[in-house]
Amino acid sequence: EGATKRISGSVRQSTGAVYDSKWSIFCTWCLSKQINPLSVTVQQLADFFLYLFEEKGYSPSTIKGYRSAIARTISLSGGSDFGDNEFLSLLIKNFCLNRPRQRRLVPSWDLGLVLKVLQFSPFEPLHSASFKFLSYKCCFLIALATGRRRSEIHALSISESCLRFAADKSSVTLLTDPSFLAKNQLPDKGSGIITIPALPPTSDNQVLCPVRALLVYLASSAKLRSAGSSRLFIPIKKGISDISAKTISTWICNTVILAYKSASSEVLVKHQVKAHEVRALASSWNIFNSSSMSEIMSAGFWRSDSAFYNHYLRSMPLHCDNLYSLGPLVAAQQVVFPPPSDGDSALR
Repeated sequence: EGATKRISGSVRQSTGAVYDSKWSIFCTWCLSKQINPLSVTVQQLADFFLYLFEEKGYSPSTIKGYRSAIARTISLSGGSDFGDNEFLSLLIKNFCLNRPRQRRLVPSWDLGLVLKVLQFSPFEPLHSASFKFLSYKCCFLIALATGRRRSEIHALSISESCLRFAADKSSVTLLTDPSFLAKNQLPDKGSGIITIPALPPTSDNQVLCPVRALLVYLASSAKLRSAGSSRLFIPIKKGISDISAKTISTWICNTVILAYKSASSEVLVKHQVKAHEVRALASSWNIFNSSSMSEIMSAGFWRSDSAFYNHYLRSMPLHCDNLYSLGPLVAAQQVVFPPPSDGDSALR
């Protein structure tokens, strides 16, 4: 029994939750067909994959995830191992040929528009903003400034060993809770230090400084924080003891949606608003402004540059004028400055 428990816990908690969800959907389908999910045949499993591909419209990569979850669960239960079945592999290969993955290079929403709206009411003046809008703004700027995943932002801690401001408040160093294990983090390796620089004190857009937003958030949340709570971000609503990683996504998405409503000049497709787009835009903006790949890899805590190129790289030229008009911005742990104007160049 002890060995079984160890084996079932051999995947990360987040992966286990995804597997459980996919297994539950598979069981529901099996029930509708009067099939025992633990004794399913190759043909029946192929029928389920066809259902996902043709009726649900799922991508081949999503179906591969279902295959992994189902194969692992059945194998651990003493059943057949479908993980390397050639017939299923050929079927999924056919899915890939019929529905190849399309790289999305154009950002799904305008970062410059959102940042412009964050400079005004209801997000400013920040000291008098409601805790809801303060939370939204701080979370969004921290996500942009770190370039990290929502799970890592959720795991940021304010304990003395995890949060340190420079004496002159020119930067802040953050760490996740020691018990947290990032998506691609090896158990014997640390999660990596996150250093967020402040905007230069001479810049005109201090309202977009993530260090300023964090200082105001910590001061405002201190009186609302429950005793013993070390998580950086806390619930907006009273009576809720904690937030989840999904809450971070919700705050980021709500910020984008609110910004577009305030601007009321562009159409936003709500289902296209994904929190991880901030991570993509932060890193892509740095690449566009000549940051090295090693700097991007370190800031985003990627183990492979292929993950960035294949899933997160965005084309920024159409958005650069809007972003440069805002002045220097903090993205993926660097201050990105607008290029000098001709007048500035002449003075140099």
